[in-house]
Amino acid sequence: IVVNLVNLVEDKVTLTVDEDNDGAYDITDEGNTYENVVPGDVLKKNPVVTNTGKYDQWVRVSISISKDFANKVAEAQGVAAANIDFATVFSGFNSTAFEANRVIADIYTDYYTYVYYVAAPLAPEGTVKVFDTVNIPSSFTQDDMAYGLDGFQIIVKAEALQADNIAGPASEAFATVGWDAGEVYGE
Repeated sequence: IVVNLVNLVEDKVTLTVDEDNDGAYDITDEGNTYENVVPGDVLKKNPVVTNTGKYDQWVRVSISISKDFANKVAEAQGVAAANIDFATVFSGFNSTAFEANRVIADIYTDYYTYVYYVAAPLAPEGTVKVFDTVNIPSSFTQDDMAYGLDGFQIIVKAEALQADNIAGPASEAFATVGWDAGEVYGE
């Protein structure tokens, strides 16, 4: 079985903020780390998965979200954390690329991990965009935004295994080789 021949990348951004409105930038940050996030903000985060292998690959994407943030989003949406609507949290969420049902895996103490399986095998050099941005609900209050000193995190990982000789769909292909949702090969 050929595994992990995918690459997950995001565009990096430079964030500049004039925190005290004096006309000079006070904060410059490389990467997708944001300071001074307020309700209603739209934050760039655009993971794209590419098959870097020579064969078609079954792919799954795991999105781990800080439990505090996910719980606040769930509360704002009036649902359980397992049922948050990703289309409202993530602009451009590519739901058509994935199997209809996601799995929530409890693999980290401080995160909920949502596992999505790409609906069709990904061809060599093929790509799948996951989403474009993270939307902070405008209904959040100042207290909702106080996630502690470390803020909140959204971590996206991708895994793949060969599609040749392993029947799909992707969720069944991963089950065939014994990888449970949220289990990372080699960990």
